[in-house]
Parts: sequence; C-alpha cells; structure tokens
Amino acid sequence: PDDTLYCICRKAEHGAMIRCDNENCDKQCFHYPCVALTAEPKGEWLCTDCR
Repeated sequence: PDDTLYCICRKAEHGAMIRCDNENCDKQCFHYPCVALTAEPKGEWLCTDCR
C-alpha cells in the first residue's frame, strides 16, 4: 500500500484531489475539501504555500 502523505492535513490519497502546478511543491496533492474546492479549477492552480 502507498503510505505517502499529502495535503495540508497530511493524510493519504483519497477522494477528489488536485495537484499543485509548482513541480517543487512539498505537499504536491491536496484534497478538495482541505483547499475549499468543489470542482476542478480552470487553468493553473497553485496551493497557498506556492502562490
């Protein structure tokens, strides 16, 4: 099993997730609810740490 932790919540991959478009982002992927998303945004998306 993949034990990699993602997101600001530091939990495993589950449900709808979005990848930060900064290839050097420490967290890489985020759960939609954790970053207040309900649908995939159009265009580039950067997490709050990478903005």
